[in-house]
This record gives sequence, C-alpha cells and structure tokens, in this order.
Amino acid sequence: MDELKNVLSAYERFAAGDPSPLIDVLDPEIEWRAQGSKPEVGRETVARRLLGMAGASVQLVGVRRGASVLVLEFTRPWWRQRNRRLRYSTAMLGIRGEQAVWIRDGLISRIESRERLAVDGD
Repeated sequence: MDELKNVLSAYERFAAGDPSPLIDVLDPEIEWRAQGSKPEVGRETVARRLLGMAGASVQLVGVRRGASVLVLEFTRPWWRQRNRRLRYSTAMLGIRGEQAVWIRDGLISRIESRERLAVDGD
C-alpha cells in the first residue's frame, strides 16, 4: 500500500471512531497548524488531541492527492471544539473543514487545518 493510501486509510479509521491508526502514522516532529490557533508540535501533543476527539462526528467527504500531500475535506471542522449551538450554526452556514496533510517517509509530518465556506457544486 502506498504512503498516501495508508494515511487516508488511517483517517478513515479515525472517522469511524478509532484514532490508533492515525496516531501510528504521526511523525515524531509533526506540526499541526489550525487556522486561528497556535501550532501544536510533537507526536505526543497531537496524539493527545486526537484521543480527545475520539468519538467526535467526523465525516470525510472529499480527497485530493498530490505527490506527497493529501487534501481532505470534512462536513465540518471537527478539530474545533465547540458547543452544540455553534456546531449547528457552522453547519447551517455551510462551513466545511479542510486539512492539507504532508507525508514524508510514510508518516504525517505536517497538518494544516482550515475552515472554508462550501459553495454550490462542492
């Protein structure tokens, strides 16, 4: 299985409620940058965050592939911890989540997460 497929499979398992495969493919020096937040650095830090999100509603709805990057689109920015009312408002406004995931030597070296408005035709 190529590196991108392996990482995509780990994200699919995470969306199904199992964070372990995603944690297994984190580079020890990973950097996760979420729009409007301080970067999180290091496998243990990012793993703790992912474990805290286990069971969150994560719906992967799109994938684009590059040579060493995946761009993943989600129905909502699941990495933002919000109260139920704000999550509902985000969904009503059509705000989706997008992550660019860089892969090096089979491991995720960087994640950039952002929110974007879904437009007709998405």
